[in-house]
Amino acid sequence: MLVLHETAGIQGKLLKLSRKKFSKIYHENYNYLSFVAKKMGLNEQDSDDVIQETFMKFYKYWNNEDYSKVRSFLITILRNAAIDSHRKAYRKKECCEGNEIEGAVSAENLWVNDPDVHLNRALVSKIIEDIARKDGKNECFKMFYLDGLSLKEISKRTNIPIGTIGTRLSKLRLVFKKHYSKEVKNV
Repeated sequence: MLVLHETAGIQGKLLKLSRKKFSKIYHENYNYLSFVAKKMGLNEQDSDDVIQETFMKFYKYWNNEDYSKVRSFLITILRNAAIDSHRKAYRKKECCEGNEIEGAVSAENLWVNDPDVHLNRALVSKIIEDIARKDGKNECFKMFYLDGLSLKEISKRTNIPIGTIGTRLSKLRLVFKKHYSKEVKNV
């Protein structure tokens, strides 16, 4: 019985010391972790949640006498917590995708009555057709964007390697952006 009381007293002293040290570490690193979380692309609320989780895990798992590696340990925890948070949000989004909400307007129906959308689609189709006509190598651009074919299907039809088609599409997207921005400025 005496041994239990002694160890309980020692744990109490260590706990007080670790809380004091923890408070110091918290105040020294909070702003830095907040900066890192924002650089990771987290919004204000998610950033606060991830930082809180980081410090909770740090308090629970830190058992090292060497305090020179605290910041790197905190950043590792923060990074992993941010990744977990992102995965949870993605799963939640994926889970809710198929569910329809009553009274909600689908994306397709939202733009049906907008005349600018039809003009814009016509402009995009015209630019894609123009690019495809310029050179025989550009036909894959039309097949991909207007006909909706996959890279694999285009490759089978044209006997061109998939990698070459991907490279051409990438270059032609830049050409498309130039033409589109010129046309929009003219309108």
